[in-house]
Amino acid sequence: TYDVRVSNMKDNKVDAVQRWVDLMANEGVNFVVNANVKSDPTYSIKQLRIDNDVVILAVGSTKPRDKTKNQLGIGPETALDSLMLAFE
Repeated sequence: TYDVRVSNMKDNKVDAVQRWVDLMANEGVNFVVNANVKSDPTYSIKQLRIDNDVVILAVGSTKPRDKTKNQLGIGPETALDSLMLAFE
């Protein structure tokens, strides 16, 4: 079971998010949290692409970033297909 806690959310919203996370985990989705994709070779973008059919990299930010620039700080692998910002 994965426990996802989102700050500044009411309990009923946190419970709803947790239900979705549980459903996805039960379907085989593997959640890796607090991984440093820049310095840990186990979780490098290259290795994640080799080991998985789909990779979703989610990061938190208080302001939108320019996705045409390397602002994620994870090296040249930021030239990913289907990069989408949450603020779009």
